[in-house]
Amino acid sequence: MTFYEVLGIPPSASPGDIRSAHRDLVKRYHPDRLSNASPEEVKQAEIKFAQIQQAYETLSENRAEYDMQLRAEAAADSPAPPAEPAAVPAAVPTKGAFPIPVYRPPAPDDSKLDPWVRMRRANRYNGPWITFGLFVLLAVMSVGVRLMWYYSMSNALTTAYGGSPNARAASMLAQPLPDQFNGFISNDRDNVSAAFEIAFNESFGSLSGCLTAKPPFSASGPLKGHSFGSYISFGAKDQTEEFSFSGRRDGENIAGTYHLERNGGPEESGTFTLVKVRPDASAFNAANCSEGAGNDRQ
Repeated sequence: MTFYEVLGIPPSASPGDIRSAHRDLVKRYHPDRLSNASPEEVKQAEIKFAQIQQAYETLSENRAEYDMQLRAEAAADSPAPPAEPAAVPAAVPTKGAFPIPVYRPPAPDDSKLDPWVRMRRANRYNGPWITFGLFVLLAVMSVGVRLMWYYSMSNALTTAYGGSPNARAASMLAQPLPDQFNGFISNDRDNVSAAFEIAFNESFGSLSGCLTAKPPFSASGPLKGHSFGSYISFGAKDQTEEFSFSGRRDGENIAGTYHLERNGGPEESGTFTLVKVRPDASAFNAANCSEGAGNDRQ
């Protein structure tokens, strides 16, 4: 029994007909309306009511899928149509004992075509190879032009500056001067202040450079740090002291707080300020940061 038969409606019923049929059946078979009936009648009414609810929910929410399922079941149950007999090939018309000749048009003569048409037909299968060959030729020409430019520049550098052109090119491509800052460390609680200087290069949020602290501090050496937007943090240490700085950049200035740890000594915290200065190639020794600006210019 289909859900349409459960609700007593035809498969072409409209949604309104489905709701109306469901409402009438609910009024008739709802278990609450059979309080005076026998247990067997109540059980049968509950089964009928469950079927009515299932049929209504299926036809209200998934009617298209249910109709497709019914059509598929009907097609599977219907008998297969009888197979049609194989077609008998028609006999070749003959006249007497000989078959009638079939006319076939002559093959086209390419020699009478336009030369450009013949060329396009010939290149129909060679086109990809021609394209590949042109690509290789352009690549070779590009490499050749680059080599010619390199050797011409090498000769020009050798003539103008003397020496190895590779060394001159390396000096032209040298890393730019780092950003340099001068500032002060202040600790109002212990009434301590001192000057310090830093220089660093920044690449993708990573800082590397040098820090030089003036007495009474000694933590001078390689500087490492990070930056994200205006936020910046860096530090440096030696055998006895380790500095940690964190703050924010405001244009050419950096300000924030610092923390100092000493081996076998008290820790210290305070504030710092830095002001950007003009880069000086001789101010910091890249080979040994501890021998940098602060020690050279004391």
